[in-house]
Amino acid sequence: KSQLLKAISKAKKNTEIRKARKDADAEERASLFAARDIPLYKESDVVSKTPLSLSWETNPYPIPMLAHNLRRTLFKGGVSTLKSTRTGKYNFDQYLEKIVHPRDIEFRACQAFVPSSQDECLLSTSRKNQSQFFGSTSSVTSAMASIYFAISRLQLLDFSSLSSAFSKMPRTFTRTTLKATSIMLR
Repeated sequence: KSQLLKAISKAKKNTEIRKARKDADAEERASLFAARDIPLYKESDVVSKTPLSLSWETNPYPIPMLAHNLRRTLFKGGVSTLKSTRTGKYNFDQYLEKIVHPRDIEFRACQAFVPSSQDECLLSTSRKNQSQFFGSTSSVTSAMASIYFAISRLQLLDFSSLSSAFSKMPRTFTRTTLKATSIMLR
């Protein structure tokens, strides 16, 4: 019975600590916004109640899939080893043991980066779909991050599901991710 009382007391303390931490996080977020003169938005200000109606054509290019049974790693937490340390048996295809080292790759044989404004395939797809705007994922990532920060009110990072090594890491975003961003619409 005394162990149960101790467990209840400990749970109450943990709840109080989490609440205090949440309040401190809210104050820190508010100070970050105040320092950047960013208005705080209510969810009702930015979230549309009207569902979007999207229609997608079949992608003419096949979407690359994970090979060599690596799909299993997406649903397992932690590190996945090539071989079992206990049995020495391969967890994945043995081919993965012979992956080419980056220093041995002839990068000049790879296609050069094509900005979205010069991507003919992207342009023709957007014309075919009568899109008003088009762009690649990399060209809008920073703007999408800024939108996320505004909607989430710079909610701090939650490392509770990660290992204890992350507990001492800063819970705020880096200066690089918080920098001002812009998109050129042409």
